[in-house]
Amino acid sequence: MPSPLIKILSWGRAKDNTCALVVIQGLGGRIHNPLQPDTQGAHIIQWLMNDYPELPIYGASYPSQLEDFKTDTSLTSKRIIQQLADTLFQVLLQRHEHLICIGYCLGGYYLSKTLPLLEKAFTFNHKTLPHPFDRLSLLFLDAPHTITPQGLTPWFQGILDILRIAPAELTANQAYWEKAWKMYPDFQLWQRTAAIVSSQESWVSPLGPDIGLPEPRVQVVASEHDDLLLPPKKGKGEVYEAIKRFVGEQWGNH
Repeated sequence: MPSPLIKILSWGRAKDNTCALVVIQGLGGRIHNPLQPDTQGAHIIQWLMNDYPELPIYGASYPSQLEDFKTDTSLTSKRIIQQLADTLFQVLLQRHEHLICIGYCLGGYYLSKTLPLLEKAFTFNHKTLPHPFDRLSLLFLDAPHTITPQGLTPWFQGILDILRIAPAELTANQAYWEKAWKMYPDFQLWQRTAAIVSSQESWVSPLGPDIGLPEPRVQVVASEHDDLLLPPKKGKGEVYEAIKRFVGEQWGNH
């Protein structure tokens, strides 16, 4: 059953049960079905639908506005992460053999934090089935993954307080990924994970947006963090081309 805090949107009519794409919005982003101009990254979603018409594309919507957390004191990032993991495991991974997940900004952090929860779910429920790492491809768009003294500015601490995220949770996230790179060589995580990182300094820059990936799996783009999902002035832009390459690469492998 879909989780109360997570709303799954489906774009297009593709019905490939083998593989699907899941887009997770960033902080302050909105997504709609059908696509509307204020949908975060609407042009990217539309281009992906055009370039990969046979690939099912979903949006995972969650309360992403700071005002949501200010007005609902029971809303926590931990609840959103748990319910996102439940939705991926109980809904989308039941429909499709493989998911290509794209998380921007806060959505990328939330996606990252679902991994240990999905690992536990698979271990408990399906000991004979493939590990979740064998069924996921992950693309992070300038997403925070860890914490540093430089990154823990008063402004960012204020954001964490509103989102109800303890700095220790970011530290634990980094430790989990460092452990995952070493413990699961058979799942080819390097080949199934990539990051797109802004070349412009922002609040995300000191927060590990490359998640320790080797250089070939990290693409640095000449765009500010807040502009990554805005339509380019000319052509489709390097952000979309990087996303398209990753999606094509991962879909082709499944």
